[in-house]
Amino acid sequence: MSKPANFGPSYDARDTLGDILDIVGKIVMYLGLIAMVSGAGFLTFYYIHLTSQLSTTVGVSNINMFSKVLMFGAIGAGLATMYLYWGEEFLIATQIIVAGLLFFAPMYLPVVTGISTPAQLSLVAADQIQKGGVALGVIALIGLLGEVGMRIRLRLVEGARSEQLKFGRGVVEEKHQNKFLGKCWQLPFCRKFVRERCPIYHAKRTCWKERVGCMCEEEVISNAMQSKAIPKDAVAAARYIPVNNKITAAQKRARCKQCVIYNEHLKHKYKLALPLTVAAFLVLYVVFRGPMLGMSGAAISQINTQLSANTGGQAAIREEGVVIFREILVDCIMFVALAYVLKLLEFFIFKLKV
Repeated sequence: MSKPANFGPSYDARDTLGDILDIVGKIVMYLGLIAMVSGAGFLTFYYIHLTSQLSTTVGVSNINMFSKVLMFGAIGAGLATMYLYWGEEFLIATQIIVAGLLFFAPMYLPVVTGISTPAQLSLVAADQIQKGGVALGVIALIGLLGEVGMRIRLRLVEGARSEQLKFGRGVVEEKHQNKFLGKCWQLPFCRKFVRERCPIYHAKRTCWKERVGCMCEEEVISNAMQSKAIPKDAVAAARYIPVNNKITAAQKRARCKQCVIYNEHLKHKYKLALPLTVAAFLVLYVVFRGPMLGMSGAAISQINTQLSANTGGQAAIREEGVVIFREILVDCIMFVALAYVLKLLEFFIFKLKV
């Protein structure tokens, strides 16, 4: 939030609270980042040196301390950045990448450090780094879920952004009239006095297919204002639908995309497409979960074997850890994929307006 130029009588107390929260958020973010980097750094230090120089007692004590520093740092930095940068496209992606770097530390630390046979406490230090990644990853996934949920709610209620609408903005809705996936004259923004004299209504067609309607075409509105009679017969009424040759087909499509009536139609399409998309994704998840677990498990085992061969020591990840790795990896990938598929659906319907 930007700080106002002065604190005069018109200054809103909510802005003051917002400024205070911004300051607190930045302090927590910087302290959290310092703690997270320090915790991960010292745990990496102990991963290297517990094999030789440091005593077990000192090692256990310091691992416990720095694991807490890393955990609190990850939680603090995750929550603070979520508050400060909510809505920014880079936020969730950055958090997931950092969480991944921490989570997969046991896989790359043997190569980076050159430790061929890590001590048991060294493996414990690597596991603590991984737990910090889990904490940050959970925050990122909850944030992603919250962001997608808010976007879905906004699109279900408002549809396209208000600045994208030019025709009919501010028209009072007839809330009793809103048939799901109905024609234009069955939606709440179709005005009764225009509808009764609208050739599209009597022809039982839709304005977005005819590329002409009561919100954008002057002749339709003019005829309604003049109470021009329109035949009740559908075939006869169709002859009264205006044909505007002064603008191109592309300009007519653009008018539709800027119309509140067509926006309502898009909201209905979104309400239908949303559960179908989620259901289709869940079916794909059930069908491909087994093969994906097998592929990820094989990939992790291959990496594990390669790392072990390169370092001349034991496997980077113990056998029981491979199962946990692949489960978390597949479920996180599918969760993130679903979130971005829903964003893509929103883009197609409310941005491209297909």
